[in-house]
Amino acid sequence: MMTYKYIRLLLATVLGLAVVLAVAVGPGVAANLLTNGNFELFQSYNGANWRGYPEKYGQGWSLKVISEDGLHFMDSDTFGQFIAGVYGQPYLNYHIEGNYSQVAASRRAFHYVFSQTVPVSAGQDYAFGGKIVSFWKGPDNEIDHTKILKRIGIDPTGGADYAAASVQWTGWDGTDNAWISPALAQTAQSGQMTVFIEINNTGGDVGPAYLNTVFIDNFKLELAPVASLNLPAQTPPGPVNVSWSATIPDPSFWSLWGYDVEYKDSVSGVWQTVQTHDDPANGASTSFTLNAQAGRTYTVRVRPWQERAPSGDPATTALPGMWQEKSMVVGEAVAGRVMNHAGLGLSGVTVSVSGTATTTTSTSGGSYVLPTGGTGTFRIQAVGTGGLVAPPPATVTVTAGNTAALDITLRPTGSAQALTNNDFETDLSGWNVSGTADVSTAEQHSGNSSLRLAGGAVVSQTGVVTGMARPLLSFWYKTDPAAGLSVVILGSTGPVQTYTLPAATSWTHVTLESGLGDSYTGSVGAQLGHTGTGKAFIDEVSLAAGPWKTFLPVILAGN
Repeated sequence: MMTYKYIRLLLATVLGLAVVLAVAVGPGVAANLLTNGNFELFQSYNGANWRGYPEKYGQGWSLKVISEDGLHFMDSDTFGQFIAGVYGQPYLNYHIEGNYSQVAASRRAFHYVFSQTVPVSAGQDYAFGGKIVSFWKGPDNEIDHTKILKRIGIDPTGGADYAAASVQWTGWDGTDNAWISPALAQTAQSGQMTVFIEINNTGGDVGPAYLNTVFIDNFKLELAPVASLNLPAQTPPGPVNVSWSATIPDPSFWSLWGYDVEYKDSVSGVWQTVQTHDDPANGASTSFTLNAQAGRTYTVRVRPWQERAPSGDPATTALPGMWQEKSMVVGEAVAGRVMNHAGLGLSGVTVSVSGTATTTTSTSGGSYVLPTGGTGTFRIQAVGTGGLVAPPPATVTVTAGNTAALDITLRPTGSAQALTNNDFETDLSGWNVSGTADVSTAEQHSGNSSLRLAGGAVVSQTGVVTGMARPLLSFWYKTDPAAGLSVVILGSTGPVQTYTLPAATSWTHVTLESGLGDSYTGSVGAQLGHTGTGKAFIDEVSLAAGPWKTFLPVILAGN
């Protein structure tokens, strides 16, 4: 005779659960959108029977068997009668709520999905969850957490295909011999939503003396709890109080359990846990103090959970809400990137507020954040390194709670630089001028002034270099909306490359390849011409060796 060793365990579990449920009486009836979500009503499964006992599955549910070899479905009462009548074991109707549960049993591997599509309101948050327990009865041991995998999913578009990319799933859970409580929330994207319960027994044949069984019970699809998060969009550095609350759609049945709260900043980019909803010490807390550092953007998210009122119920799965997320910019700082003339980030460069002891150092990739200690207008300067010279100090204005953006470009100097008077701080010496061109203090990327071109003006300059690798022209430019630039790179025999640059209403860094080869000796220069109407401004011009890789013209967003 077969011996079903799980019977003793099930009896003990049920008796223990009955004691718990006797004191877990809550008010009201939940507004479950599922038909027969608690698996109390059943219908014939293809008219089949198992050794004279009818096979059944839950009414209102669609059942897709993906793979099986001797898989049987019954309600828990019929399954209990089957075990008692066929194998002489004690009758047991195993369930966690109501009078019945959905059972699947087989000695071999199986894979199936229950699904149900229900009408919902587009844009509304819904939560789905319930109870599942599996009993793997392999030949070597009674419990195996790697064989019978369970997960649930929601298709917020209402599609019926469990394999569709639109289905959002929980992770697989292989927990064996214990009820699990999978749950998730989604925002409806149409007038219907489809829920899925997927079971995948990956194990092989356990032999005639054992059965692998799965029980499903008490599933709900309901309006999800909704969190409200209080976080300022901008703030000065220092302590910031972050607070949140939640709305429970059906307080007659549900009560607030707690909140999951996490945050990350723009420097680390890693989510940090503030609290979890199931922590008895602080899971229900509704605020915390964030020590905000200047120049960073913080993102905070909160997710509420509701449990059976008044204080939870082991037969009813708690349901989550959707994550609510907000970001906060911590100002009173200057932030940006330090790079070389080719636009490659430079690490380890010191950036400071001119005339003060306030400094910082650029990180890998060249990024930096420099707290200013308050609001006002500041002169920001960098220190040259590795044969690269920094531009003149740049003027930035920091307002309350804001971060000013400034990218800093270091360029080669001396014999490694083909041009002179690169920053146009006093005059246009070294440059040949044709038309309306002058030094202007109206606009500058760094220092006090820049080159201003208008009315088709052209400026040019050439130098002589020896063994320069891939000469590269770079500069910052800014124009009126209808103005642009015509750029010509000059070699020993005349023009070698011509570029047309569009309008740029904010300061933009551009790098332009000359194509003059890996070791160029001779004359090299640049011709910068105004096009269109309005004015064009140019600053921090460089003509020096390019990077080892070859690239097409690139325009990098700047300031």
